[in-house]
Amino acid sequence: MTAKKIRDSCNHTASYTVFIIDFILELLSVI
Repeated sequence: MTAKKIRDSCNHTASYTVFIIDFILELLSVI
């Protein structure tokens, strides 16, 4: 149960990081 919770948390963090990176790349491309 704990391992699954940690895994889900990691997956959520990874997708969040990808979202942030895409956002930053778009800002850089605009500049």
